[in-house]
Amino acid sequence: MRRSSELRSGLSVRREAVRALCLAALSGLIAAGCGNVTVRESEVESSLPARVEPIVIGESDRAAVRRLLGEPWLHSDLWRFDLFRVADRTTAVAVMIVPVWVGSSTVNGYVLVSYDEHGKVSGRSAGVTEGDNVSGRSFIANSDTSSALLSAGDVTFAVNAFEQTPFVSVSTQRRDEFLEQYRRSGSQCLLVLGCVNSTCETGIAVDDGPPRALPGEYHGYRASDRGGTELWRQPWVAAVELVPGAHRIVVVPPKMATLEAATELSCAAGDVLFAAIDVRRVDEMRWKTPLEGEITISRGIPALLRDMPFVIWRDGVWLVPAEPGR
Repeated sequence: MRRSSELRSGLSVRREAVRALCLAALSGLIAAGCGNVTVRESEVESSLPARVEPIVIGESDRAAVRRLLGEPWLHSDLWRFDLFRVADRTTAVAVMIVPVWVGSSTVNGYVLVSYDEHGKVSGRSAGVTEGDNVSGRSFIANSDTSSALLSAGDVTFAVNAFEQTPFVSVSTQRRDEFLEQYRRSGSQCLLVLGCVNSTCETGIAVDDGPPRALPGEYHGYRASDRGGTELWRQPWVAAVELVPGAHRIVVVPPKMATLEAATELSCAAGDVLFAAIDVRRVDEMRWKTPLEGEITISRGIPALLRDMPFVIWRDGVWLVPAEPGR
């Protein structure tokens, strides 16, 4: 009974201490009229560098990396990378005169590791974001904390600051190697799409099917420039696999916009075609923004798409085979 009484007493003291801390924070905010304060910081960001430091480029192999970091969140043998994620939460209190709001946000620590042809680490990068990172938004994150751009070798992982959409892309060299292999052995045909200007808030529909989002652009900060002032923009290209035959491709406008743009194409097994999508705003003052544009189909990669990385995974979906033949 004495031990139980001491335990209740200890818990009561701790509860009072936490209550006093929260009241002190809220009192300061109320006195200021409005504001917010973080009452619990995530430990992910501070602990991540120490977890990554033992990974040695050119020496560590995939087995050693996984012993250190556990099972990857996303991985591919074909594209030679592992992506690890460590999640925690941060909690903030916001006060606006009288209303009090308490919210928490997921803090994700990411480690991207790429490997060479011999299975040795060719690059590594780590970064932290706030938000769900699966087409969600964080209530207490901003364009700095909710974005990430990690590059390791010829693989890049990014979380878009505005949409909170995660991507994995590869370099133009790996893109071209994959497309050449597809030409030799592909049983379907591949349409590689990209936007040739910054207006890429559209999607496409194939043969009157449901709209598919285009990769758009990355907006945010590099992991090495967290807290920086320069917003990084990176356009992408992405592929859609089609069955051989004739198809109709329609550009689908975003909400509150109108657009009529479509084209037709025909492809055979192993064909790789490119679609350069050019969409322009006509009059932003109208309630439904009118857009105009066109789709240009070619067998060679257009000059405006040539330097764009190749998205292989987006928001939980592989856009190309992760492990062909498995």
